[in-house]
Amino acid sequence: FAGGHIQVDQIALSERPKIKLFPNASIDQVMNYYGVMQQEASEDSWRPRYHYSPLVGWMNDINGPFYLKGEYHIFYQSSPYHAGFAKIIGWAHAKSRDLVHWERLPYAAWPERDKGERACWSGGMAFDAQRRPVLFYTSVPTHSRPGPFTQCAVLPVDDKLSTWKKHPAKPVLPYRTM
Repeated sequence: FAGGHIQVDQIALSERPKIKLFPNASIDQVMNYYGVMQQEASEDSWRPRYHYSPLVGWMNDINGPFYLKGEYHIFYQSSPYHAGFAKIIGWAHAKSRDLVHWERLPYAAWPERDKGERACWSGGMAFDAQRRPVLFYTSVPTHSRPGPFTQCAVLPVDDKLSTWKKHPAKPVLPYRTM
């Protein structure tokens, strides 16, 4: 907004989506934002070359790192739209074979605002009986649906561990008073 005018770069009418759709619809917007920011980040001469860093936004708490089938996986709290702590926080995901070259993957956990979840905070990881990783995070409720923080989980959908889905028991560890 500038001086009473709305600035628009392009308007297009089409029945085809302009964004790539990911298996988890709740992360489509943020992953497409990453795609847009990729070029800008690659041109940043101050950007670390050997330490992992997100393309944009805020990064915090590496949660549930593990090594499996020749790959290191890290998950971290991320707010891609803000340079600091923000209201919308999910678990970003990256993997590496050598801890130097990293591949960014779709978010493993992203808040489902329509279900009363505003953020995915700290947690951890454990392997289940079949040696598949299970990620546990703290679910933060929205202001419109206030309630206690609860513990939720996400499970891998594929063997490449690039797509995750929320565990059907939401939460997996409900809040209980003593």
